[in-house]
Amino acid sequence: DESGTLGDVWQYDAPANAWQELSFPARDYKSLIPTNISADMLTYMCKIERLNSAEPGKRAGHNIAALGARALMCGGYSAASATSYSLAGALCSSGCLLDCWWLTPLQLPRWDKLLHAGEEGGADSEGKGPVRRWGFGMASWEQGANGYMFGFIHGGMGDSGELLADCWYIQVPKTMMGFSPSSTYAFKSCSPSASVSLVPEARYGHTAVFHEESASLIISHGFAFDGKGIYAR
Repeated sequence: DESGTLGDVWQYDAPANAWQELSFPARDYKSLIPTNISADMLTYMCKIERLNSAEPGKRAGHNIAALGARALMCGGYSAASATSYSLAGALCSSGCLLDCWWLTPLQLPRWDKLLHAGEEGGADSEGKGPVRRWGFGMASWEQGANGYMFGFIHGGMGDSGELLADCWYIQVPKTMMGFSPSSTYAFKSCSPSASVSLVPEARYGHTAVFHEESASLIISHGFAFDGKGIYAR
C-alpha cells in the first residue's frame, strides 16, 4: 500500500536454493481431510472449522519465533507517520493485549489467531498479559523431546510511545496433538522484582535469543529513552 507496509510471507527452501511465496486462501478445512489418517489426527484436524477465516494483516516492526511445527508472530504496527504509529490488531483503547498469530507453513499454510487467556473470548477477563507493542525482542526455547515450548517477549515500544522493559513468556505443548488453535494460552510474567534483581532499562529495536546451555534469555543493545531523546546504547 502507500505506506509501504507489506503483508506477504515467503519461505526459503535451502536444498533447492529457492524462495516460495506462501498463500493463505480461505477454505472449508474439513473437506480437505484425507480418509486414511488416524483417529487422533482426525480429532485434531476437526477442531479447525475453517482455514484462514482471518489473517494478521500488513505490519512492520513485529517479530516471529519458531515453536516446533509452527511459528508465533506478534505485534508490530500497521502504519506509521513522522510522529505516530498505528499498532497492529483490532481497534481498541490503550492497554490492549498483544496481537499474536500462529503460522503453520506445512502442507496447507494457515494463520490462526492466538487467543489470550486475558482477552475477550478467553478464560480470564482480567486482561493479564503483554500490551500491544513493536520493536520488541522475541525468542523461543524447546524443553526436551516431549516437554513444552516457550516463547519469550521483552520490551519494545507501546501504545502511547512509552518504552517497555517487561518480560513475558507463553508455554505451549510440544506435540501436535496437544496443540489446538481454538484453545486459549496465557502469557506469564518473567519480570523479576527490581528490589531483588538488576533489570535492563526499557528499550526497543533490540535483539533476543534463548541460550539453551545456560537456560537463559539474552537481550542485546537497542534504543533507550532518557527523558530528552532516543539514543542507541
